[in-house]
Amino acid sequence: MGVEYFLERPLAGWGYLSWMAQMNRPELAQFASEYARESPKHGFHNEIITNAVRSGVWGLMATLALFGVVFMLAIQGLSLKSTGDHRLVSLILLVFISHLFIAGLTTEITNLVFLSSFIGLTLAVLLGEQIYLEQELLPHAKI
Repeated sequence: MGVEYFLERPLAGWGYLSWMAQMNRPELAQFASEYARESPKHGFHNEIITNAVRSGVWGLMATLALFGVVFMLAIQGLSLKSTGDHRLVSLILLVFISHLFIAGLTTEITNLVFLSSFIGLTLAVLLGEQIYLEQELLPHAKI
């Protein structure tokens, strides 16, 4: 259902609950019970689909960028010939973002304020430490 709603409004999205006006359409009612059609009002239980329905392609891009950019920075940090501390921080970052991605496939991870704060703070500390260690490693390079 989430993919169907996304494809109907890919640019603007539906906001939080405006998609509910469309949930009793015959093509959805034919395959889903009333309970199944109403249950996503608390979220689609998938971080990527929820943000794509809520904000359209912009929510999809933002969610994929959150995972993709951090994943690329972690891989890039592991590929550098660096100290043990830098390698450890990059590995922790890779494990953390991989876990978040897998968890985000089955539930919404940024919907709760405290969990979002924890994720943001953890990513900021790990990425900041990675950048700090890279600047010590390559003092003349602009990172």
